[in-house]
Amino acid sequence: MPLFDDHRDANKTPYADIRNLGNSTFGGSNHAAAFMEHFVEEGTDWCHLDIAGTAIDLGKNHMTGFGAQTLLNFICQKL
Repeated sequence: MPLFDDHRDANKTPYADIRNLGNSTFGGSNHAAAFMEHFVEEGTDWCHLDIAGTAIDLGKNHMTGFGAQTLLNFICQKL
């Protein structure tokens, strides 16, 4: 997902090193990725899978496993 300076800037605060914006009207998953990027060592390949909304099938009350194959493919390509 694309990350722009606006996403990173939204996580700045005068009260701490970084804040987790958590709730925004637009680009919430991008802001979350910008927050996590702060903890990734420069030059490290990484990805943010925003799967929270599709990870649980409330109708069947179980986890869907959505995104697991994408993550596995990503890891296997890096080995």
